[in-house]
Amino acid sequence: MDFHNRKNIRQVNHDYSKSASYFITINIKLGQCLFGKAISPTEIQLTELGKTAQKFWIEIPEHFSHVHLDEFIIMPNHLHGIIHVNDMQEHNKLQPFPSFIDIDVGSRYIVTDELIFTDSATENAIGSRNSATDEPTRVNQFGPLPKGSLAVIIGQYKSSVSRWANLNKYGGLFSWHSRFYDRIINDQKSLIAAQTYIRQNPEKWWKKYRDQEW
Repeated sequence: MDFHNRKNIRQVNHDYSKSASYFITINIKLGQCLFGKAISPTEIQLTELGKTAQKFWIEIPEHFSHVHLDEFIIMPNHLHGIIHVNDMQEHNKLQPFPSFIDIDVGSRYIVTDELIFTDSATENAIGSRNSATDEPTRVNQFGPLPKGSLAVIIGQYKSSVSRWANLNKYGGLFSWHSRFYDRIINDQKSLIAAQTYIRQNPEKWWKKYRDQEW
């Protein structure tokens, strides 16, 4: 499955506040490599900004209790991540995540000084391609964004990283691409494909860009 080919349209008939799993890609504007650099086929050396983007991603479930994180990677100029979003209207009633997710096993974070990824025993999937704006309070063409919906989650994450950057040495230098990309995960096969894509991303980057100066 080609996760690199993503369209810039939200799926009109999909309710982004309901239980679903997503493969997310968020890019730094103009492709600037401000999060770090690849120093080997398996290691991304993160800058302070990259470490902050990593830290804030890990903390998403602390702010949205209906979200469960899966595989993710911080790359030099973008991040990929899989998140499972429970139904906001039901999460206080212990409404289960999609049936192909093993919440009891969950994801185990593996951390080195410079690289974080997950060794996940969960198995999920990916389907349609969409994107949404990153403004959590904006009323878009499909109406108000529901509290706790995917756009709100990602919008608040992006805003948190941007605020940190503006308060530190990256002020005026860092900004996100105005949109993010998502693909809906529907089954185990698609999830495994997404997890594999994320795990292999550092090696692919190394092979393609290791001789380039950024």
